[in-house]
Amino acid sequence: MKLDVGDYYVATDEYSCLIERKEIGDLLHSMSKDLAPKLARMHELADLPVLLIEGHPAFDASGHLLRRERGGLTVSTSMTLESYHGYLTGLMLKSIPMFHTGSLEESIHWLAHLPTYLTKPYHQPLWYDKTDDRTRLLSLWQCFPGIGYQLAMEIAKQYCLAEVVDYPEKLLEIQKIGAVRLDKVKRFMEAKL
Repeated sequence: MKLDVGDYYVATDEYSCLIERKEIGDLLHSMSKDLAPKLARMHELADLPVLLIEGHPAFDASGHLLRRERGGLTVSTSMTLESYHGYLTGLMLKSIPMFHTGSLEESIHWLAHLPTYLTKPYHQPLWYDKTDDRTRLLSLWQCFPGIGYQLAMEIAKQYCLAEVVDYPEKLLEIQKIGAVRLDKVKRFMEAKL
């Protein structure tokens, strides 16, 4: 069925995932138009909004511009490699994960197996011995489904982890946490703690 935003929707008991699929030529065209508001809307509607990028841009070293296929020909765009990388880095900093595939067939394979990947036991965040306690706490909060960096910051300002484990309903005092998100957190705690 047609989605209001995004191209594919995958959900498990723990995660909802919206995927926007862009072939590289379409991506280069839409980066300056409607892609940013679409991804922002996906971020509001799903635990995990993903930009699936199909293919890799060609680079014209003489003009320092990216090239894309159009009508069977490869033509230069007005976008530099730095602009392209900067745009994708901006998405990464806004917690929009990106996944690259080399072809439509690889994209189909990834999408078909995505529910299996989402239901695998959660892998703990990476940190090293010198990571400070605050960073570890923020990383731990982001393990919970539906809690990104900003929400983790809000929770960490008010509660320690032990308080919420003992009294998860305290999370309802956080502005962006409602009954649905609280239920996901409680089920996650029951399964993992």
